[in-house]
Amino acid sequence: MKRLLFLLLMTILAAPPVLSQTRKAGKSKNKRPAPAAQSPKTVNQPVATDEEPPPPPPAPKASSKERLSSDVFKTAVIGKWGVDSLSLPDDLTNETESSTPTTNKNVSWTKYAHYWKQPAKFYPSSLEVDLYITTWNADFKTIIPDLKPELATPENLILIDIAGDTKNKNTPGSSVKESKSLQVGGVDGGFFLADSALDKKRFTVGWSTYRYFENRAQNIMLTITGRRDELQKALKIIESLKLQSEQKN
Repeated sequence: MKRLLFLLLMTILAAPPVLSQTRKAGKSKNKRPAPAAQSPKTVNQPVATDEEPPPPPPAPKASSKERLSSDVFKTAVIGKWGVDSLSLPDDLTNETESSTPTTNKNVSWTKYAHYWKQPAKFYPSSLEVDLYITTWNADFKTIIPDLKPELATPENLILIDIAGDTKNKNTPGSSVKESKSLQVGGVDGGFFLADSALDKKRFTVGWSTYRYFENRAQNIMLTITGRRDELQKALKIIESLKLQSEQKN
């Protein structure tokens, strides 16, 4: 009997405790590995790609207001009305020419006009060149009856123009900046420089003369409008004007 009780006790001691194993199993079940650290999410993060990035947009072209005329000059041949030629920037290709005859009582005259500017797509063009030639069938005494006959001479008419521009120059607020006598190609005339009437950032420069050519009274006027940084080109155009020899009545 004692032996039987001893064997039963040894069997109980040899068996693992159920409660202890259950607790260990619970602890093992609840113990999970910590999740791996993740990098913070980036908003609008670009996706890697093998494609090349698109080229940058082309630089905007200069507007017509920023465009200057060419520095390359060409010879424009007139060959009529006593005017041989003048030199112009080679991109003033938008050219217009007209001749208008007019009669008033016993006096008739022809007004010849020639214009040069850049093509219309560059409007307002950087330089605009206007040449006017008016030729009468009478002398200045008949054309200008308000003057005494002895005063109606080409020399006096040039001085009258210069005096008028000088008076405007000395008037407060006047657009005229300069007025003087200027000889072009051996021909006397009057020169003026003024702000453009339409745009104060532009200038108007002109040269005018009166003379007799082929026994007819004549007035020649060359005006140029452009941006202030192109004044030297305008002066070069005026200096290039070539006239045929003057013939006095």
